[in-house]
Amino acid sequence: MLRLIAVLTLTTTIAGCDAAAPPRGTIDVFKSYRTTQCGPTAGVYDQLERDLTAAGVTVLAGREDSDGMMRIALCGAPDGLIGVFTIPADHLAKAQAAGFQPHDRRNVTFPGG
Repeated sequence: MLRLIAVLTLTTTIAGCDAAAPPRGTIDVFKSYRTTQCGPTAGVYDQLERDLTAAGVTVLAGREDSDGMMRIALCGAPDGLIGVFTIPADHLAKAQAAGFQPHDRRNVTFPGG
């Protein structure tokens, strides 16, 4: 009985790890805010979403996130904010043409900070 409980717990835990993955047939893309610490960020997320829509991309979901890189705490230094959007996988080329990149949850980095 203990073995069964251990297997069920492990299976549930492993299944739960993939909960943040985008639904099948979709992909997450991102683009840097290119904003700085202590600077304004209002409206940047909305503008990125409008950029995608203008490129003919259907936005299914989105969120503000961080590129995950360590940064010096200094006004004027890059803040690492990114906009992440879930889109249909067949819209990836349009999103890339608009300057968005596929979002890899394990290593989100991009050129230019």
